[in-house]
Parts: sequence; C-alpha cells; structure tokens
Amino acid sequence: MGGQACVFYGAAEFSRDTPERALFWLREARTPGLLVELARQFPLEAAALAAGPRPLLHAALRGDEAGLESGLAEEERAKRAADRTYWIALKQELERMRHA
Repeated sequence: MGGQACVFYGAAEFSRDTPERALFWLREARTPGLLVELARQFPLEAAALAAGPRPLLHAALRGDEAGLESGLAEEERAKRAADRTYWIALKQELERMRHA
C-alpha cells in the first residue's frame, strides 16, 4: 500500500518493501501459477533465487507450469526426507522415555 501511496502523491520511487515481499513469496510459494506470475513481475529477484536456493524458478521464468509441478513435488519429497531425518533422534528418545 505504501508504494501505491507514493505513486499517487507523485514520489519518485516505490516502497522498498515490495522486493523483499516478492523474495519471500518466490521462496515460499507452492503454486505453479503464482510462481509464474511472480517471476513475470519480479524477474531479477526470481533469477537470483533460481541461481541459488530455488533452482525450480528457472521453470517459472520460462512459464513452464508443468515443470514447476514436478519441481514442487521434488521439493516436497526432499523436505519430507529432511524432516524425517531431523525427527529420528527425537522419536528414539521418546520411545526410550515411554518404555522407561
């Protein structure tokens, strides 16, 4: 809203928080259509994330929703595997406590 108010009142620049929000949504969004739209609106931010922590954004920059679907599914599988690994020690400790 701040950026829109700046434009309305004739300010020379937009609100600075928009790219930060775009980066957040480009990192966190799980919907192909939304990712494609964000990549169209914020191509520099999408390209930066695609080169680093979220390579599936290359598909978003191309508008490849089918590629995004498979990339998102792979991200989900990797996250679940990491979560299982993380919780193994806790689960073992809880089992020991339960049987003690």
